Amino acid sequence: MTSHYPYKVDYNDHFETPLRAYEDVLPILDLISPPARSSLQNNDSKKRKRSSSPSIDRTEHTLYDPYFCAGRTKTLLASLGFANVQHEKRDFYADIRSGAVPPFDTLITNPPYSEDHKERCIEFAVQSLRKEGKSFLLLMPNYVVLKEYWRKLTQTADGKEADDIVFVVPASPYEYDHPEGTGHAIPPFASLWFCGVGKSLVEECRRAYGGQSGGTGPRIAGSINELQAIDAVKSGNRKNAKKRRKMKQLMAQTAGSADAVGTGGGKVQAPASVKDFKTTKKEKEKTMSDNGNTNQNPKLSTDNGKKKKKSKHRDAIGVRTKKRF
Repeated sequence: MTSHYPYKVDYNDHFETPLRAYEDVLPILDLISPPARSSLQNNDSKKRKRSSSPSIDRTEHTLYDPYFCAGRTKTLLASLGFANVQHEKRDFYADIRSGAVPPFDTLITNPPYSEDHKERCIEFAVQSLRKEGKSFLLLMPNYVVLKEYWRKLTQTADGKEADDIVFVVPASPYEYDHPEGTGHAIPPFASLWFCGVGKSLVEECRRAYGGQSGGTGPRIAGSINELQAIDAVKSGNRKNAKKRRKMKQLMAQTAGSADAVGTGGGKVQAPASVKDFKTTKKEKEKTMSDNGNTNQNPKLSTDNGKKKKKSKHRDAIGVRTKKRF
C-alpha cells in the first residue's frame, strides 16, 4: 500500500467514511454553505427559510478532504449534490508548509487516528475557522474531546471552552470500510462529528437538529457537559492503554466463565473496577484448579502431545492485542 502514496501511510488508518456519516451532517453543510451564509448576513435569521431547503445549491459549496484513501469521499459527496470537492492524493502537510492548500469553503474529513495526525488536523482546522472564517467538520473518536490537546487547540482567548464548535452524535455507530476489502469494521469507540461553524451559527445548528433530542436521528451538543448528559462521552478521563487491556482481559475471562457454567442467557456482573482484576483472576485460577484444570491458556492446550502455536497477535489468555483502530 505504501508504494501507492507520496507519503507515509498506516494500513490501520485506511478506513473510509460511510455515506450515512455524511448524511448526518447535511443540515450543517447546508447551513454553512456560501449561499446560506450570504442569506444569513442579509436577512433576519428568524425570518429566513431553513437552510436545508432545496433552494440551497450545493454545487456552489467547495469542500476539502486532504486525507486521501481510495477516493471514495469525492464519489459519496457528489452523490449528495456536492460537485466541487477537493480530494486528491497529495501530502497535506507539505501543502500547508508550501502554501499550496487548494481553495475551499469547508474542511470535511476523517483524519488518520495514528501518531499525531488528529492534533495536526485540528490545529489547521481551528486556525482556518478563526482566521479565515472557513468551517470544518472532523469525524473523530469521541474521546478526543476529553484530550488536553483538544482543549488547548480549541479554547477561547480567555482560556474557556470553545463557543464556536458543535458536535453531531450519530444515532448508531458508523461502520468503516477498508479499500483492501477487509470488510465492515465498527471501532471500539464511538465516533462524533466535531463541527467548527462559528459562534453566530451555533444556535442555527441546534434548531436544524431539533435540539438534543434529535428524534431517531443524529443528536447535537454544544459542549462537553452536553455530550456527557446524553451519554455521548463518558465522564472522567479515558483509562490508559494498560488499564484498558486489563479490562478487556477481565471481560473476556468473565464471559468465558459464564459460557462454561451455562448461565442460560443471564448477564454476568463485571468487577466494579480495574482494581478488582487481580482478585477476580485469582478466584478464577482457584476455581479451575478445583476442577482439575491447571491450564490457564486454552489457546495453548495440547492435542496428541503437540503444543499448538501461539498467535503473536494475542496475549496469554487469547485476547487480541493488535487492533485495527
